[in-house]
Amino acid sequence: MILLVFFAPFFIVIGWLVMVDSSNDEEVRAYLKQAKCQEVFYYKSRYKSICDSNVLLINNQFSLDFSSNEKIVFSKIKKIQEKKNSLEIQTQNKLFILFFEKNEEIKTFKKSLEEKL
Repeated sequence: MILLVFFAPFFIVIGWLVMVDSSNDEEVRAYLKQAKCQEVFYYKSRYKSICDSNVLLINNQFSLDFSSNEKIVFSKIKKIQEKKNSLEIQTQNKLFILFFEKNEEIKTFKKSLEEKL
């Protein structure tokens, strides 16, 4: 019984975090659908999606701020390179490293990106 009292706050916090993460997922997916983005991938608290004129990167945090999204404009991309579990996109000003869970996701994302270029 004492263990239940001791661990109850821990389980409540974990449940709250799962609920917050789930509600963020719905908001982000709605935002990406409205922006007409395709090929949405989620890994390490970051959404990566290919939209009409750019690659959109959204960090999943406790409070979502869509104004802080990173955008990689297709016309500014200089080089795309696959690494072991990531895709490196070099633009005129910055190097973006996008991490993926599986190698197939990297290939799918890269293929879709190359089709847009």
